[in-house]
Amino acid sequence: MVGKVTVEVPGPKEVSYHE
Repeated sequence: MVGKVTVEVPGPKEVSYHE
């Protein structure tokens, strides 16, 4: 899941990755 990647990079990058 992409969730693991977002947790590693907390901040505005997590939103960009999610989109």
